[in-house]
Amino acid sequence: MSVVLFAAGIGIALFLGEIAITETQQIQSGILASFLRTSIVFILALFTVSSTVRDINDNTLLIYLSLPLKRSVFLVGKFSGYAFVAFFLCVVASCLLVLFAPFSNVWPWAISLFLELLLIVVFGLVCALSFAHIPAAFAAVVGFYLLSRSIGAIVLMSHGPMVTSDSIGQSILTNVVGGLAFLLPNLDRFTRSAWIMYGQANPIEWSTILPQTIIYLLLLFAVAFFDFYRKNF
Repeated sequence: MSVVLFAAGIGIALFLGEIAITETQQIQSGILASFLRTSIVFILALFTVSSTVRDINDNTLLIYLSLPLKRSVFLVGKFSGYAFVAFFLCVVASCLLVLFAPFSNVWPWAISLFLELLLIVVFGLVCALSFAHIPAAFAAVVGFYLLSRSIGAIVLMSHGPMVTSDSIGQSILTNVVGGLAFLLPNLDRFTRSAWIMYGQANPIEWSTILPQTIIYLLLLFAVAFFDFYRKNF
């Protein structure tokens, strides 16, 4: 599946390069970066969820737990394996993007994608352990990702000039949106295609990306540990 999606991304980039009038290289690299980012996130989310749920349904998890092995070690081991897959996918995506953009533009994008994937992996573990069904867990991960990607735009729309702030319903909606923005990571600041196209990554953006990654990793790990330890398999 990964090979097919990577090949499709290259094909789309080459096709757009043929019809682009100006900034051909920038358009190719930007479209390819966006396509690879979304594809890799969905692939890794599905792999994480399906692998974890399969361990539960096939009783492989019970075999692990019957060994003198702490549950925390099991979770960290699963996370490490999925993190290695994320790293491999980021390397492959970077090699493809280097064909269309300078390496100095690619490496900040690749590091940010890896951090984004770590959040998806941990959240995928949480959902797989909680739901123990692939469709429900995968849908939860996709919903979490799409909402985190769009929460910045939703906040702007809730405070737009066309919004009437004097109604009770609008006030409640604005507060709900603000609460979601506070709880969710702002993934629209991660892995931006503009970094690939124009090399605009700067320390100010990284000062928001790194703290968010660390905080949400710790929070999601805490949720995963709590849910895993309270279950009686």
